[in-house]
Amino acid sequence: MDADTNPLPSGSGDGAVGAPSKNTDGGRVRGRGMPLPPTRATLQADDRLDRLRSERESSAHQHFASLDKDQQQALLERYNAQQAIAVLRVGERHTPANQAAFGRWLANDLWGELTTLGLEPLERAGNAQAAAQAAALPAHDDTAAQSQSAWPSPRGNKEQRRRQAVAAAAKAGSVVERPWYSAEVRGLPSALLRSAFFTAINLRAGKKRVELKKSQVFAQKGLRIVYTGDVLDQGDRRVFGAVVHVCQHAPENTPCAIKASDLLALMDQRAGGEELRVLEERLFRLKRGTVEIHVAGEEGGWQFVGSLIGDYSRDDRRGYVLRLGYIGQLFRMTRYTFLDRQVMRKLAGHPLASWLYGYYSTHARPFHISIAWLYRCSGCKVEGDNVGEWAKTLRRALQKLADTCDCIGERRFTYAVVDGKVRVAWVDKRQAVRETLGELGLANAL
Repeated sequence: MDADTNPLPSGSGDGAVGAPSKNTDGGRVRGRGMPLPPTRATLQADDRLDRLRSERESSAHQHFASLDKDQQQALLERYNAQQAIAVLRVGERHTPANQAAFGRWLANDLWGELTTLGLEPLERAGNAQAAAQAAALPAHDDTAAQSQSAWPSPRGNKEQRRRQAVAAAAKAGSVVERPWYSAEVRGLPSALLRSAFFTAINLRAGKKRVELKKSQVFAQKGLRIVYTGDVLDQGDRRVFGAVVHVCQHAPENTPCAIKASDLLALMDQRAGGEELRVLEERLFRLKRGTVEIHVAGEEGGWQFVGSLIGDYSRDDRRGYVLRLGYIGQLFRMTRYTFLDRQVMRKLAGHPLASWLYGYYSTHARPFHISIAWLYRCSGCKVEGDNVGEWAKTLRRALQKLADTCDCIGERRFTYAVVDGKVRVAWVDKRQAVRETLGELGLANAL
């Protein structure tokens, strides 16, 4: 390069800006601070990333189109609340710019930030869609992330072969997809949350439970649930949610390994002797029980019969090897609900408040429900079925849920008890702030 055309300022000494370094590239001297040109591998990775990002955004738009109007409106409100650029907010006018921005946000909200890590194994398997999904999320975000990485391990090709099998199964159409979601939420079947399947009774660990045999579980209208096995509670629900989270990347009935301590960490519990014993009891109950779910009026009706958890094993070296049952039917579009993990953690010792959170989360606009109906659907039991006395417990649980959601999460839970009926509403916190500022004439403050 000629001195007259050199864009770098000249200087003397090793410390001068633009002074030549000892690093050479093909016999040519590079100046300090000069960026390296992109390599061929970098360009190829960027091209793959752009292609997979486009596929994810397209899938996100398809997912959005499959939701009902209430769910679509809730997503749009969340997106608009966090979008600082006014022209990219989605309103009555749809533009290519705000549609692209919304698709990118929704893809990241569903599957996490996209990275190039781990794309190669699945792309060699010839399934770009599976590669896009596998690149979307690590397995877990906390201690489990270190032992259960979503990417191939440098120690061998076992994880790579497993992911190639996932891609091949997806290509062959043998996978019933479950929702992909972040580590901050737990996906659970709405049918189970709208019933007394996971009761709100405070059942002590180690205490013998009532065993049901083909017993019909009280549920919302349109649902018929028959269960055989030991009575399940909110702690069992948390374990089931954690197992679904662990196995969300794998096809149905595919074994997934995780250390016992990591599985407990997903439920925000320490790995003590008592916690391990209780975990084993809950896994056994979920494996042993059999549930029949019949849903009328949705897509012509559908049903599920089986166990929520398949076979599992445990050893000191690998921990648990878990298999979900064939539960894909329970996780198809609009059949599942996301629960905030932080809210679940705060309500862990409050079974009725925890049940109310699960039930009301399945409704964007909950109906007015009588106290007597909630008593039956929550599975609670009081002496003499004194609903009037139980109403005091219900009010305390509703207030606990309201206080928790007021401090945590994106939505505020409000309620009122009028004429023996509970009236509930979910209020988006950011939307509420925006409306308040609008009333004060400070709408541009956001």
